[in-house]
Amino acid sequence: MCSRAQQELIEKLRQRHKCFSKQEVKDLVDFFETQLEKRRDPLKFGGLDQDEFGYILLNTFDMTEHVFPDGVFKAFAKRNCDVIDLDDWMDGMAVLLRGTLEEKTKLCFQVYDSNSDGFIEKEDICELLEDSIVPKFYGKDSTNIITALVNDVFLIMDCDQDNKISFEDFKESVKKENLLLEAFGPCLPEHQGMLKSDKETTFFPV
Repeated sequence: MCSRAQQELIEKLRQRHKCFSKQEVKDLVDFFETQLEKRRDPLKFGGLDQDEFGYILLNTFDMTEHVFPDGVFKAFAKRNCDVIDLDDWMDGMAVLLRGTLEEKTKLCFQVYDSNSDGFIEKEDICELLEDSIVPKFYGKDSTNIITALVNDVFLIMDCDQDNKISFEDFKESVKKENLLLEAFGPCLPEHQGMLKSDKETTFFPV
């Protein structure tokens, strides 16, 4: 049974995130709190750090390329760049699991904009793709493969041809072709998430 304070918190979060049912909000809060309780360092406080969050993305949503969970962490951690607190967690999961195309477009852009300067540049994308593409082309000239791939995508998405992709470029390109949403690597889960707290296992279709 939830305490009155927990019930009030869940109701408040439910009002802010109407894409989730009340039970789903409770499950997400329980899962978040369970992750904090599992820490080896009981004095650690504030929220999930980058390693803890990356572990969740890997084991819950199979996001194996480590550069992309790192980018998703950056996009989630709005209030404190070092940790994801409960509000960050709920805001981010609402986009990750139930977001509109526009919300997911913004999230993916933030992930790809690795230095947060408002643009996606070729050099940044080449570095992002090295970890995910190089192992698949072991023994081949992966540099040329990556460069060709990035150049092809930029021909489509760099609308003003200034050798960088602004958010407006990115958004307009995704509107025309939704497959371009993750043109530079996986930022979103491909299947339902399975969140395991100490109390139960909850499936979230995406």
